[in-house]
Amino acid sequence: VQIDVAPTDLSSAAEGAPGTPREVGPGDVTVADPHARDAHLAHGERLGVPERVILAPIAGSFRPLADQAGNGNDIDEKQVIGFVEGQGHSAPVQSPFGGLLMGLMAHAGERVREGQPVAWIRVA
Repeated sequence: VQIDVAPTDLSSAAEGAPGTPREVGPGDVTVADPHARDAHLAHGERLGVPERVILAPIAGSFRPLADQAGNGNDIDEKQVIGFVEGQGHSAPVQSPFGGLLMGLMAHAGERVREGQPVAWIRVA
């Protein structure tokens, strides 16, 4: 199989003509519509996850409140669900959201790290 290619004379190409290579600087690139991406997302697939986690505020031993040990309890925003007892002090574990307590992710007396999930809730 033989392919014939006609010779191309690039000497007559004017600078800036379509298809002519040239150096591109930062000011040469513009976005036609910066909101186009957001408009596209509005029509795309969304995933609404109603679950949230409650994090340990400090490192230490997790102590859930007795009434929060079971699943299915309604909790309010900023409600204390337990304490983490650290070196010489304890810190309350508060839910940043209201919802339904689905379960604890740390056992009573378990050592937890700061920022470790200790419970999960389902928000409305």
